[in-house]
Amino acid sequence: MERLRKLMRHNDAGIALSAGLLFVGCALSSESFLSAYNLFNNSRIVAFSVKVALAQALVLVAGGMNLSVGAIGGLATITTGYCIQVLGLPGWLAALVALGIGGVAGWVNGVIITRLQINSFIATLATLFVFTGLVHGFSEGYAYTDIPREFTFLGRQKFLGLSNLFWTMGLVLLATHYAFRHTVFGRRLLATGGNQ
Repeated sequence: MERLRKLMRHNDAGIALSAGLLFVGCALSSESFLSAYNLFNNSRIVAFSVKVALAQALVLVAGGMNLSVGAIGGLATITTGYCIQVLGLPGWLAALVALGIGGVAGWVNGVIITRLQINSFIATLATLFVFTGLVHGFSEGYAYTDIPREFTFLGRQKFLGLSNLFWTMGLVLLATHYAFRHTVFGRRLLATGGNQ
């Protein structure tokens, strides 16, 4: 009983308990909630949201704020589609270009914040509009549909009834936990945020 009390003192335990109660409540109130299709679909949605949240969390623990995370993700995604469908690049090369674009966008944010000494909230609010504008400029409002099968494997395939995206989310969560708890980089990041 004492161990349970200690566990409940942690913020993480309260969040996990709330999520568990919400899951049970939804399962009891709707017959279709635990259907195979619904579990698969929700596992994809949750996986995407958690990965974006983790990207934001890395910035938050360092004492900053990045409002352009979603826009950078959109820019990387539209870059991949543009490279494959318009430029005719192979999928692996398009993915590398997209990663490079995401890195450059993050670097631009970093330069604005650290070199120009502009508050991260204001800086990333501005780049949010810039990156979103680039997305609309590249795509011209159209979706790229000629995407190779290797790009849809994670989203459309499943394991134990849950999307492969969900399982990769678990790996990313474990890697992030390990980085914060057991690496010098993670400790320094936490110390930087605590010193703000």
